Amino acid sequence: MRYLPKPVYTVDGSMNRNGEITHYCDLLVKQGQKKLRQQFYVTNIGKDDFILGYPWFQGFNPDVDWANNQLKGPQVKIETISHDIVTCAKQ
Repeated sequence: MRYLPKPVYTVDGSMNRNGEITHYCDLLVKQGQKKLRQQFYVTNIGKDDFILGYPWFQGFNPDVDWANNQLKGPQVKIETISHDIVTCAKQ
């Protein structure tokens, strides 16, 4: 279990202008035949929709083309576990 609220820092070390993370969602992440349920924190990160962090890299161990900023292999798909509002939780 992850404990919230959780502070968010930008690359320069300053606090995220939207404050601490207070919510998370469990999502089903798929790449090819591999499927994992993973927890994503919810916050405003600007123009990006989501960030795949260490837990995703550890779970999927992807082949990365660093020179071209691309993941090799099957497309990554992310789905909600349920369409009910209780898929997101505040602790």
